[in-house]
Amino acid sequence: MNSDTIANPLLLEGQDLVLRNYGVGFAAEYDTRDLITDATTGIYLYLGQTFRPKFLWNHYAFSTTDFKASYYHPLWRDCTLAADFCAMFNFGNPSWAMMAQVGDSHRMRGYYTGRYRDKHMLNAQVELRQHIWGRHGIVLWAGGGNVFHNSDGFKHFLPNFGVGYRFAFRRRMNIRLDFGFAKSGQTGFMFGLNEAF
Repeated sequence: MNSDTIANPLLLEGQDLVLRNYGVGFAAEYDTRDLITDATTGIYLYLGQTFRPKFLWNHYAFSTTDFKASYYHPLWRDCTLAADFCAMFNFGNPSWAMMAQVGDSHRMRGYYTGRYRDKHMLNAQVELRQHIWGRHGIVLWAGGGNVFHNSDGFKHFLPNFGVGYRFAFRRRMNIRLDFGFAKSGQTGFMFGLNEAF
């Protein structure tokens, strides 16, 4: 990562402007979803562990534990309830580029990526997906979470909710247009393929 054009270098709190992070790790997945791009039933679990020690030429030594869990259940005809939980924990001294952050086109939609970042992150969301007619569908979601430095730091809650439009350009493959609402009047418009999770 190269941040030599950052507008306010004080935000980096003395860390290097140019970063290189090298690591090794493992990941384990369990997946019973009926279709990855547009799941209506099943669960998905992911656990990843990465180590970035000093002897691998890292200026900032730390390890990262990443966990994701998603659940999908049909409620009535052409309607799916989807729930998602995500956690990231950094132990040691993570570089600014590798810190946990909220906000992207999949989770905490409405916050721009990197608006909030710290060592650890927790967030969850629930989504109602309803096919309307022909190739058209709608999505409503609500969720929240935050980033924090230690166990005392998780005192604030960042809410998130929104609405989305789905157009199926192929069977169970959607173009996704989402509009998310966040804290203090923040909003975000996202365009993507397939479902957010």
